[in-house]
Amino acid sequence: MKTKNLLIIIAMILLASSGMIANKKADKGSYVKVIYFHGDYRCPTCNKLEAYSKETIDKYFSKAKKEGRLKWSAINFDKEKNEHYIEKYQLYNKALVLVRYENGKQKEWKNLEKIWEKVGDKNDYLKYLKNEVKKYLGKI
Repeated sequence: MKTKNLLIIIAMILLASSGMIANKKADKGSYVKVIYFHGDYRCPTCNKLEAYSKETIDKYFSKAKKEGRLKWSAINFDKEKNEHYIEKYQLYNKALVLVRYENGKQKEWKNLEKIWEKVGDKNDYLKYLKNEVKKYLGKI
């Protein structure tokens, strides 16, 4: 019996240290989702928008991703199954949208429209996105 309990404790410690057990906020369904919306046609600037966004998330928020507090996705809004996002997030072009969820329900969202102004300066882009994501993560 003691050996079984010890093995369970060791397994829990290993899972917790590997990040497989999410924090309490993520367990409750509170997280931020960063979504890059694109169409079928992908110009060099559009590819940069996605690459810089993913780089920012990977570089500054790997711990939050591992804990389940931050999620990343890229969605093609030209696909029929994704067309509903156009109205939902009022998309008129390629876009980067932050969505905050509490207890599994969407609470707020923001289209980061300044990405178009900042894409010409990678450092400025990364800084902008980093600050915006931090603000949203601070609300969960």
